[in-house]
Amino acid sequence: MDTKQIIFKIGNEQYGIDILKVHEIENANNIVPVPNSQECVLGIMHLRDSVIPIYSLRRKFNMDDYEITQKDEEPQKLIIAASKDMEIGFLVDRVEEIMEIKDSQIFNTPRIVRNEDTAYIDRVACVNKKIIILLNVDAIVSDEEMEDIAVMVEDV
Repeated sequence: MDTKQIIFKIGNEQYGIDILKVHEIENANNIVPVPNSQECVLGIMHLRDSVIPIYSLRRKFNMDDYEITQKDEEPQKLIIAASKDMEIGFLVDRVEEIMEIKDSQIFNTPRIVRNEDTAYIDRVACVNKKIIILLNVDAIVSDEEMEDIAVMVEDV
C-alpha cells in the first residue's frame, strides 16, 4: 500500500514518518529544559493549550547535538506526532517535504540492521536512488522513557 511520509533530515540522512501520525510541524522555539529528565528528552513546550514533551532524534541516534553554523540557516523543526497515545515533539534538523512513496519502493529493513536498538526502523524506501529510513513513531520512545515523560508532563 502506498504511503505519504513527512520526509526530514538529521545530519545528511533522510527519514520519514507516516503523515497520518503527524499533527503539525513547528519551529523549535521556546523549549524549556527539564532538569534530570531522560537523555533524549530536551524539555517541554507550551503549544495550543497543551504541554508537549520535546524528544531529540539526534540523541536517540547517538549523534552530536545540532549546531547552527550560519546566521541565515533555518531553525530546527519539531514534528508533533502521536506516539503511544501521547503527543510528542520530535526535534529534527530540517523538514524537506511530504512525499508519496509507492509500495514498490518500500523494502523490509535488512536483517543485519534489525536489533533491539533499531526497533524504531519500520522499513526503508528507495526513491530516486536515495534511501529513506521510515520510522515507526510508536517504537522511537521506549516504554520506560514514555513512563518518565508522562510523569514529567503530569508534574507540570
